[in-house]
Amino acid sequence: MNNILNVFIYELRRNIIRKGFLFTTFGLPLIAMGIFFLVNQITGGTQGIQERFTELSLDAEGVKRAAYIDLADYFETPQDVPGATAQLIEVDDVATADEMLQKGEIDVYYIISADYMETGAVRLVAPRFSIGSITDIPVQQLLYGKLLDDGMSLDQLLLLANPITVKTTYLERPGESNGADPATNEGTVTLFAVILTLALFGTNGYLMQTIIEEKETRLIEILLSSVRPMQLLVGKIFALGLLGLLQIGVYIGALVLLSSSVNGTEITLPDVPFNLLWWAVVYFVLGYMLFAAFFGMIGAISTSMTDGPNLTIIFVLPAMLPWIFASEFAAEPNGGLAIGMSLFPMTAPMAMVMRLSIINVPIVQIVASVLILSVTIIGVMWLAARLFQVQTLLSGRMPKLREIPKLMFGN
Repeated sequence: MNNILNVFIYELRRNIIRKGFLFTTFGLPLIAMGIFFLVNQITGGTQGIQERFTELSLDAEGVKRAAYIDLADYFETPQDVPGATAQLIEVDDVATADEMLQKGEIDVYYIISADYMETGAVRLVAPRFSIGSITDIPVQQLLYGKLLDDGMSLDQLLLLANPITVKTTYLERPGESNGADPATNEGTVTLFAVILTLALFGTNGYLMQTIIEEKETRLIEILLSSVRPMQLLVGKIFALGLLGLLQIGVYIGALVLLSSSVNGTEITLPDVPFNLLWWAVVYFVLGYMLFAAFFGMIGAISTSMTDGPNLTIIFVLPAMLPWIFASEFAAEPNGGLAIGMSLFPMTAPMAMVMRLSIINVPIVQIVASVLILSVTIIGVMWLAARLFQVQTLLSGRMPKLREIPKLMFGN
C-alpha cells in the first residue's frame, strides 16, 4: 500500500502541473465562458422576451437584409422584434426594390399582395436561385411585430405560433416500466455518456501518455526496480482518476455558472431516481477502471505517442455501441441484444445504465454484470502489469499480435 500511495502522489503532482491538463481543465471552460459573455454583451444582454422569441424560430439564416412592398397597406414601419435576425426595410415600389437588390443593399424583397388579408399571398424576389434565400421568416417577423403593436400579448403570440404542445405517454407492458420520467432518465443517460467519454479520452489518455513517456525515457525500468507492476498501474489509475473527477467537476460547474448567468435562469437538479443514480455511479467507476487498464496495456505495448492513440479505437468503439443501438434498447430493453451488451464487459457500463433508465432490470442480471465486469478488470490489470515487466517490450520494438500471448504468459 505504501508503494501504491507513493506512485499515487507522484503521478498526482506530476500531472496536475501539466500545461495540457491545466489548459483543458481550466483554460477551455474560461475561454468558453469568455466567448459567451462577450456575445451576450454584444447582443445587448437582452433577456426574458428575447429568449421567449427564440421559440418562434425567427432566424432567417441566409437573409440578413430584406425589403418589402406593402400593397395591402396593412403593415406599418416594422419594429425591432427581439430574437429576429433579418433587417426589414419598407420601400414604395418594385423599381426601388430592384435597384437596391442590384446594388447589394438587400438580399431579397417581398411583395405583399393587395388581397393579403384574404389570401395571405406574398411574392419573394431574389437575385439568383439560392436555398438559403427561400424563406418566409422576414414576413413572419413583420406579422409578429404588427400583432404585438396591435396589443396582442407575448403569451398569446407564442400560443398562436406554436398552438400545440404534445406530451407523450407510453403504455408499457405490465412489470416492464420503472415508472420514472422518460425525459429525466434520458437526460441522465446522456450525461452519463458524456462523462464516460470525457473520462475515456481525457484522463485515460493521460495515463497512456505518461506510460509511453516513461518508456521512451527508460524511466519505467527504474520504477519497476522499486515497485511491482501492479502497484505502479493501480497508483497511476487512482491518481489520474482523481484528476479526471476534478476535470469533470470543473466542466459541470462552468456549465451551471454559464447557464445561470447568461440565460438568467435558476439551475435545478433533475429528480433522478436513486436506483438509477446509484448504479450509474457504480458502472462509471467500473467502466473507468476497465478502460484505464486497457489504456495501460496499450501504453505497455506502444513504443511512441504515434502508436498508442491509433490503438485506442479498438476499446473505445465498443463502449459506445449501446448508444448507437439506442433505438433497439428502447424497443426491446429485455431483448437478446440489450441483455448481451449489459453482460459483456466492454459494453456493460453504457448498456446497463440505458436499460435501468427504461425498465426495472432483474437484480440477478445486475449482480452478474457487476461480477463479470469486476473479474475482467482484475484480469486486464494483471495482463497490463505483466506486459510492464516483459523486458523485450522495453527495447523499443513494437510486438506483433501473435507475440503478445507468449509475452504475457511465458516465463
